[in-house]
Amino acid sequence: MRARRHGNGHFVLFACPIVNTALQENSGARDSGARDSGARDSGAAQNAAPRRELSRLGLAVAKTAGHSPARARLRRLFREAFRCIRSELAVPTDLVALLRQPWPAADLAAVVTEMRHCAHVMRLLR
Repeated sequence: MRARRHGNGHFVLFACPIVNTALQENSGARDSGARDSGARDSGAAQNAAPRRELSRLGLAVAKTAGHSPARARLRRLFREAFRCIRSELAVPTDLVALLRQPWPAADLAAVVTEMRHCAHVMRLLR
């Protein structure tokens, strides 16, 4: 799946699926600034269980979206809306929301609806 984007009048949503990569083994390369004490690594990183990838959200709120309290409110609303739709995403995905326009009438229901619509258009939902 490739990266996608969709926007409406208030924000643009970019989406890129997270590639499931296996944990890379430490090939014995050490930090050049670390002292060589002769001790071997404990191997904890090598024996760790694979991490379950979760969808992530990034926010970029332009100053044109309003004064600081309005921008902070939009960030809070978008984080909560993302928490609401995270379980509906088909695959772990990195989402970035770019908010440029003021949205004074925004409430949680409206943001969830718009974010769900964008995810549906980009075919990210189950």
